Amino acid sequence: MASIKDIRPFAPGIPPSSVNPGVRPPGQFFLPVELKNEILRNMKYIGPQIFSWGDDHRQIIDLSTAGEVKIHMVDNTIITLERLNPNPQHNEFMMVAEWCQWAMERDGLQENLQKNLYEILEENQQNKQSEIPQEDLKESLEEIKENILEENLPASRIENRAEALRRMKECLITRRSMLNLSNLGLTSLPENLPPHLIEFYCSKNVLTALPKVMPKWLLVLDCTDNILILLPKVQPSKLMVLNCYDNCIIWLPELSTNLRVINCSENFLQFLPPSMPQYLYKLSCAGNNIHSIPDEMLENLTRLKVFDCSSNDLISAPRLPPKLIIYYCGENKFKTVQVPQPQSLKVFDCNGNPWDKDNLPTLFKAVEGLKKQQGLKDLLGFLHKEGQMKLEKLEKL
Repeated sequence: MASIKDIRPFAPGIPPSSVNPGVRPPGQFFLPVELKNEILRNMKYIGPQIFSWGDDHRQIIDLSTAGEVKIHMVDNTIITLERLNPNPQHNEFMMVAEWCQWAMERDGLQENLQKNLYEILEENQQNKQSEIPQEDLKESLEEIKENILEENLPASRIENRAEALRRMKECLITRRSMLNLSNLGLTSLPENLPPHLIEFYCSKNVLTALPKVMPKWLLVLDCTDNILILLPKVQPSKLMVLNCYDNCIIWLPELSTNLRVINCSENFLQFLPPSMPQYLYKLSCAGNNIHSIPDEMLENLTRLKVFDCSSNDLISAPRLPPKLIIYYCGENKFKTVQVPQPQSLKVFDCNGNPWDKDNLPTLFKAVEGLKKQQGLKDLLGFLHKEGQMKLEKLEKL
């Protein structure tokens, strides 16, 4: 699992105001921090717009008046937090209220999935988000839907929304920069996440979608091993690590230009965005249905060190960026590769491609200067079989 440690040298400074509500605005009421935290920690859903925060029947939070949080105390006094200015404490209560109500709702996997598929078709028809014809997209989405529902029957899952609520409350109250909701069987998430988050992990759930707006300071997003079909259309501008492998994603949105690591392997991608973040040093898109990668897309990634495009439908090998060190391209449909290879290349794994003997000179040149390694076993065997390399020469590679 990628973490903040992987990107700390690149991390921008986070203004203190993003982690602490800061100085209270003049004339605005604030609860004492200890009392506020106690109420938030004990807050439970009773009914629409009504929550309890203790065992006494008088300990009630009333949200029925727009823009106000009314907190009823044991002595029958009422503390009102207003939305004006804005009020960070008001926002915290509204966020916890949303999560408390969400925690009481039933599993909505099928409804959520159907809603997301409809939105994808509508958006593609209006904005032409993909190269896939509308009818083909509709057919693909129906197939994905059937597979998802077949593999994720309610009887085989336990959804622990209560634990997710507890973790979110602790994150909000303690101002932790990391929230981990992984492996809880969640089928959905509330739209609002703690705004101070820097790392968010929600892997190994059954999520069909993420919140449309992610925290603006987010640096690490790990949503692996879910059933996501799309990522949020707007990415946090400071995002540096995106792990979304092992989902059902059909296309990627416009990506944050600040990204350093992208792992979108094991999805249903047929193409990559025409332009990728220029600071990328690791890109993995293995195990998709990608049929082509434009040369200019990779050539512009001058800082890319690791590239894995194995197990796709690529027919021609792309031209590689100048500083690439590790390159996995096995299990495609390559008959040849681009030469010259980058001088920096140390690992070249191209096993499982249908090499063409008409391209022998190019293939021989592609492996010159590389040390013998398992990833070249198939290609070296092919070259030896076709008589272009003697056995002793193979041993020197």
